[in-house]
Amino acid sequence: MGAGNYLAVICLFFGADTQVVNVLGQLLVFGVKLSDTIMARCARYAANLPNALLNWAGRACIELVGYLSPRPGCRRTDKIS
Repeated sequence: MGAGNYLAVICLFFGADTQVVNVLGQLLVFGVKLSDTIMARCARYAANLPNALLNWAGRACIELVGYLSPRPGCRRTDKIS
């Protein structure tokens, strides 16, 4: 038995009108569709998050290596014996 059927049985048990049952059933269907949409978007975001973090970390490492690397034409004046 689906959630809509349970809702209908509960509403009829408490003496709700059939129009009220129909409206509540439509709201239930809308809520299920809305939650499915939200869950799908969150799943897509969660799937893209590791890739975005790896790209960010890679760029940061490349920038750090570039910053720490000696520049062409620059000589080090401090010599280590």
